[in-house]
Amino acid sequence: DRVLIATSTPIGKKGKFHEWCLSRNDFKEDFLPSSVIPHWEAIKEEIVRESTEESFMSEHMAVFTDSAQGVFKRDWVNSARLDYSYSETQNQSFKNKLGLSSAQDKIVAIGIDWNKNAGTEFYVVGYFPQDRVWIGLDAVNVASSEFSAKRWIKELVNLNYKWRPDYIYADEGYGHTIIEDIKYESYTLRGKKNKTDKEVATAKIADILVSFNFSSNVILKDPITNKDVKKTGKHFLVENAIRILQEGLFKFSVEDATLKDQFFNYIIKKRQSDNHKPIYGKQNEKVGDHR
Repeated sequence: DRVLIATSTPIGKKGKFHEWCLSRNDFKEDFLPSSVIPHWEAIKEEIVRESTEESFMSEHMAVFTDSAQGVFKRDWVNSARLDYSYSETQNQSFKNKLGLSSAQDKIVAIGIDWNKNAGTEFYVVGYFPQDRVWIGLDAVNVASSEFSAKRWIKELVNLNYKWRPDYIYADEGYGHTIIEDIKYESYTLRGKKNKTDKEVATAKIADILVSFNFSSNVILKDPITNKDVKKTGKHFLVENAIRILQEGLFKFSVEDATLKDQFFNYIIKKRQSDNHKPIYGKQNEKVGDHR
C-alpha cells in the first residue's frame, strides 16, 4: 500500500522517468508545464528570452525532446558544414565560394583550450558583419609532449601572425602559467628595436589575449530592462553557441570531422537539483570536446 511519486524535468534521456511517463500502464502521468502557474503570462516573455528552443520545451513545457542528452541537434550541425577547406580560407576565391559580401572587414578571434592529454586546440573563427555569419577559418591541434608549453606558445605566435586576430581567448585552467609566459614574451618584444613583422605582431598579443575561467560568472545586460543579469561563464557560452547553430549563423569546413564529432559528443550529463541548470560533459572520452 505504498505510492511512488517521481518528478523531473524531461531532458529526453530514455531512462526510467521516460519509461514511467510513456510506456508503463501501471504509472499515471501528471503533465504539468510551467503554463499552469497562475502568473505564467507575467514571466513567460523573460523565460522565452533566456531559453533556447529546446531548453524551453523541456524545462518549461515539460516535453521530452528528441535529442536525448545531446546539446547540439544533428540537423543544426549538419547544416553548418560547408564544402570548403581551412587551407583555402586566406585565398581571394574563398569569399566568392561561400557567397560572402566582403572578406575584408571580418572580425577574427582565436580560441585556445590547453590540454595535457588531448593536446591543445587552437580554433580560428571569423565574423562577417555584412552577412551576420561566423565562419570557421582554421583549426590546429598540437599534441602534448615534453616541451609542450614552448611548442604551444610557438603555435600561437604563428597563428597570430597568420591571422592578425582582433581577440584571443584562452582557457585559464591548465594554461594559466603559459598565458603569463606568452604575455611576458609579448611585453619584452616591445622594447626591441628593428623588429621583424612577426615580432611586431607578437608584441600586440598581450593587448588582445584574455584568459577565461569557465567557472566564473559573466555579467550581461538584459536588452529589455537594462538590468544586470549574472550567468556562469560556461553555461552562457554553451547556450550562446546553441542559439548561433540553431539560427544557422555558424559554418565550418565539411572536412573538419573532429569538430563535427565533438558537437555530437557533447551532452547534458545531469541537472543541478536546485535550479535545473545543466551540467555538461562528454559521451565518449576518446572523442572529447576540446575543439
